[in-house]
Amino acid sequence: VALLLPNVYRAQALLAPVSGIEGGGSSLGSKLGGLAALAGVSGSGEDRQIEAMATLRSRSLTDSFIKKGNLLPILFEKKWDASTSQWRPMNPDDVPDAWDGFKVFDSKVRRITVDRQTNLVTLTVDWTDPKLAAAWVTGLVEQTNDLLRQRAVSRANNNLEFLNEQLAKTSVLEVRQTIFKLIENEVKTIMLAQSSSEYAFKIIDAAVIPREQN
Repeated sequence: VALLLPNVYRAQALLAPVSGIEGGGSSLGSKLGGLAALAGVSGSGEDRQIEAMATLRSRSLTDSFIKKGNLLPILFEKKWDASTSQWRPMNPDDVPDAWDGFKVFDSKVRRITVDRQTNLVTLTVDWTDPKLAAAWVTGLVEQTNDLLRQRAVSRANNNLEFLNEQLAKTSVLEVRQTIFKLIENEVKTIMLAQSSSEYAFKIIDAAVIPREQN
């Protein structure tokens, strides 16, 4: 039986969740009160790490990754006719879709473990092609970082729009100073997101192409 089973290779990356802007987030929100909460400046570094982990595990990210890489024909190779670039004749209900892709990828291909003492994350991909296994690990990390970077910039821009509206409505010096501090924090968020490729996860040990079977 072992001789008939396909060779499986394991690629891994060790990741550290990024906590956020030093001196920003919840500390600033607690100092500046209700206006900060309205502007969305209330998330802590821990909240950001939780969002990063949830995103890495999420169905939406996995579905997007599979679609972007056109992975269904690879995940369901036996059902795919490479010569015609079509699914082999079968019942239409048996043609793999996004639901099937996520189920296979999440249960048999990708695994995510967290060391509770160090908070380091190990992302593992098991696949029959060692080059693909390593590429998928790298791709998942990059796509997670890109997605969360885009979300952060979008939130910060929305917050800036709100804060500028509030600034135009008040002439009270103390309130204006508070708003300026919040605006400064949102600008820092955008600058950090746009300048950091490792926005959500910092790669401690990158995935390499495995040479030995798992």
